[in-house]
This record gives sequence, structure tokens and C-alpha cells, in this order.
Amino acid sequence: MSAFPSPAAHDDARCIARALAGDERAYSELLARYRSRVLGLALRMVQNADEAADIAQEAFVRAFQSLSTFDVTKSFGAWIAKITANLCIDHFRRRRLALISLDAPIDAERGERAREYPDAAPIADEIMGRTEGEKRLDSLLASLPPRYRVVVVLRYKEDLAYEEIAAVLGIPLGTVKARLHRAHHLLKRRLATAREVQE
Repeated sequence: MSAFPSPAAHDDARCIARALAGDERAYSELLARYRSRVLGLALRMVQNADEAADIAQEAFVRAFQSLSTFDVTKSFGAWIAKITANLCIDHFRRRRLALISLDAPIDAERGERAREYPDAAPIADEIMGRTEGEKRLDSLLASLPPRYRVVVVLRYKEDLAYEEIAAVLGIPLGTVKARLHRAHHLLKRRLATAREVQE
């Protein structure tokens, strides 16, 4: 199965040609065709609706700015999936670099004050309809390092083949398999730990 398959995938090349010729509606068609899947991928990766929306928007901005370089013999869905995955990985790198003490107070004009943080949990609408098992799996996925999380999401949530994951992430096929193997091991260990805590 191709990355982000579309019932009108054969129309992507024509749509791109129209966009490059200045037809603004063609951009809107590509956006409508892939928006929910790009947002879904970003949300599964970063586990935060606002951050996922920002990443999805940036993915389309970058794709549209570079549309003239896109090889129309390839899959547009795979291309925008790669852009989205890379933005998610960059997001995690920036977050890691920006670590601060959560307990350190903020220096304010009138003295120090405690830090306040927004709730990063998914909003109620995102949780609706998900089973307890899905919620548990999403929680376990969120605990994985980004390089493992992205291969699991692309393999099991987006249903990409190993070769497609390698193409999307720009890594060797052997690395995809190794990361999936390691991710399975980590997930099993964390699931066992979670069960022990519940007992």
C-alpha cells in the first residue's frame, strides 16, 4: 500500500501541473485530499493537537514551496509523509534542546513566580471513540524515542511497507527493520511493566 493512498492518486500529477501553472484551486484540492492524513500522522507522532496542527501546516507550506522540484512519477502521498515525519523528528530535537528545569521559578518584575504549563493531553474530542486498548497503545507509543515511534506509526497506523518507510525516512531498509524490532522489544517491556503496576 502506498503512503497516504488516495482514491484519486492518479489525479495528483495533473493537480500538481495545474498548481504549477497558477491554478490556486489545485493547491486547495491537494490540501483537501491529504490534510486529514498529514494531521493524523503528526498527531500520532507528537501527541499534542496544537503542535500537530502547526506541523501539518508547515508540511504543506514546504511541499507547496518545493512543488516544482517534485517528481510527478513518484507518490505525492509518500513525499508529504516524508516531509511530515521529518518535521516531527525536528520537533523532538528542538524540544530536547530546549529542556529547562520544570521546577525553576520564572524571574518576574515583582519577584519570582511558579511556572505554569498547558495540558498536553489530547482534547476530549480526540479521545472520543477510542477504545481503552487504543488509548493504552497510544500512551505506550508516546513513551518511545522518536526514531522508534515514527517507524511504528508508519508501519502500523499508516500501513506502509518496510520499503516505503525506508523511502519516506530516507534510511536503509535494514535500519527500518532494526528499529521496528527494537520498538517491539521496548513496547513489550513497557507493557509488561504496566501490567505489573496494575496487579
